[in-house]
Amino acid sequence: MGKLTRTLTTAIFLTATAFSSALAGDGQINAVAFKSIQAGATITVSPLDNSDENMVIKQDFEKALRDAGFSISDNSPLVLTFETRGELGSWGGQDRRSVVELTNQGSWDGGDNTTAKLNIFNSSRGGLVNEGDQHQGEGTKSKYRLDVTLDDREAKRRVWHGWAVTEVSAADSHSLTRSMVPFVAKAVGKTVRKETFNIK
Repeated sequence: MGKLTRTLTTAIFLTATAFSSALAGDGQINAVAFKSIQAGATITVSPLDNSDENMVIKQDFEKALRDAGFSISDNSPLVLTFETRGELGSWGGQDRRSVVELTNQGSWDGGDNTTAKLNIFNSSRGGLVNEGDQHQGEGTKSKYRLDVTLDDREAKRRVWHGWAVTEVSAADSHSLTRSMVPFVAKAVGKTVRKETFNIK
């Protein structure tokens, strides 16, 4: 049992290390403007979740919107709301056994939404106790999405909806989301189709 515990701990550590050190890839923005927005309009930024991380992203949005020519207020009729979502990929690969697979839905910090699966034995891919018979591809990349809406609360109608998506081999999810904010802010009020951007 001690050997199994040490092996599992090592496998999880190696997976986490690979996840945190890989480089992020390109992203894509789509957006739909349902109504025109006046240039220099005043906007209130409101995250759906007032977590500490989202409050930092709120400040990022306020700065990026100012840079894009908008004004910021705490009580504007125009309210920009954002939500972050992520799905961790799985890791396999040629000459590597798929020992641990992680999935995450709906939050960045894991918690109850994160599931770790220990692969004890797999005849094709290999597992904790065997190497497997076949070589596999590189698995699925993690997907991250930043959803943003702009609503006119006086008119009770949606004005704009935009979303940024990126698939990466691995990344710090919070930093990745913050990197997407300026690109989304530039698209506020516009209709955008499959516009790409690079995560630095």
